[in-house]
Amino acid sequence: IFRFEAMNRFIFICATVLMGFPVLATIRTVSNNPAIPAQFSAATLAIQASAVGDNLYFHGSAVSYGDRTLTRRLVLVGTGWAPSKQMGLTVYFDNISFGNTSGNSVLHGIRTGAVNPSPAGISSAVNGLKFYNCEFNSLYLYLNNGIGMNNWQFINCYFSYPWQNQLSSSAPATNFLFQNCWFSSSFGASNLTAIFNHCNFFSGSFSGFDLGGQQNAIFNSCLF
Repeated sequence: IFRFEAMNRFIFICATVLMGFPVLATIRTVSNNPAIPAQFSAATLAIQASAVGDNLYFHGSAVSYGDRTLTRRLVLVGTGWAPSKQMGLTVYFDNISFGNTSGNSVLHGIRTGAVNPSPAGISSAVNGLKFYNCEFNSLYLYLNNGIGMNNWQFINCYFSYPWQNQLSSSAPATNFLFQNCWFSSSFGASNLTAIFNHCNFFSGSFSGFDLGGQQNAIFNSCLF
């Protein structure tokens, strides 16, 4: 009897401890390049098959992975915006949208035209997005749903649109961090509270630096 009760207590303790450990995320590979096999050949299928917190590794390709919307927290990993491997092939999305419950998602090494946190039907703020070693080469960031965003981070990112880098929000976007980022042309912002650490700003065809709608900005060791 004593052994049985001791065993029950041991099992209960083990179960309680294990419940405190997070479930390991699933890693999925994606490639739309026929020469590079992967688990999925389409980004849509890989995203649909993924649960909260899963990691999706994309192979470099000369073909865009298209327009995609994240509806849960995911980690998307590409090859970077200037890879030295895979014959220089990058991972490019025409547009990436972030819907409800996709907050705290991470993009690493992804190239995209626009980041859209306000697809149809969004009703709450998408906070905590993180972008590492990404490139944005179109009209970059529009927060036009009337809902403010908070705590976005852009680390080692390249804003390469040849005309103007525009970060526009219809509601306050707060606690944004840009660190070691490179802006290849002029820059404009509205309703944005941000810190810029060690960033480079280069004027292009639209020469200038427009912070007319900026709420609060801190620039630390930046080059203009």
